[in-house]
Amino acid sequence: MENPDLKAWVDGWMEKVKQGAEVHRQQGPSPEDAEARDYAPADVKILTIAHVPESLQQAWLQHLRDFDVAHPGCHFEVMVDAPEMPLPDIINMLAINPGLTFTKLLERK
Repeated sequence: MENPDLKAWVDGWMEKVKQGAEVHRQQGPSPEDAEARDYAPADVKILTIAHVPESLQQAWLQHLRDFDVAHPGCHFEVMVDAPEMPLPDIINMLAINPGLTFTKLLERK
């Protein structure tokens, strides 16, 4: 089942990636890029969609959180799309240590 909200979000990100690539092609590499190729962690956004079996969902989120804690320059924005999962089960899945900071929790009907 395709989620139109998730598709719109991914399409928006892909459009930003295309725009950034086009600007880079037009401007060409900067002298700094040609010499160093060093990037600060905030310079790169990696979009990952993980299809995770129920038995591994909490472990996957804990893995992300552990990586986040071990690398202070990283920042993760996590979106869980589980329209068939009851909200209490989603909350339990997100119970990792240290806890996540929430900005939005939406229930779809």
